[in-house]
Amino acid sequence: MKDTDQLEALLRSLNLKSFVRNYKDFADKSEKQKLSHIAYLHELVQAESTERQIRKVERLIKDAKLPRGKTLDGFNLSKQPSLSPGRLKELKVTSLTSAKTCSYLAFPAPAKHIWHPAWPGSGA
Repeated sequence: MKDTDQLEALLRSLNLKSFVRNYKDFADKSEKQKLSHIAYLHELVQAESTERQIRKVERLIKDAKLPRGKTLDGFNLSKQPSLSPGRLKELKVTSLTSAKTCSYLAFPAPAKHIWHPAWPGSGA
């Protein structure tokens, strides 16, 4: 068994899917750019962390069985009298300034939102 086969088997056993997909490409990139071992490892861990975060949000949204495509524009204030029109407007402004294509879902106190790290404005 080759070293790469053993490495990939170990990475799979640790459930590091992104490492398995990216370690060769990142190694080549690191070698070309003369990056340190720490910088190489940082790139791998950052990619793994980002992918896990994305999968977690997608899983939570799926598990919550929330309707797709809901935005604050269609929110019916009569169904949630404790939410003032001013607060709803504040949430809309926040959603527009933080990420142009984000849809925020408001729930009764405390207000929460769904955010995806790969959406525009997230720096990902």
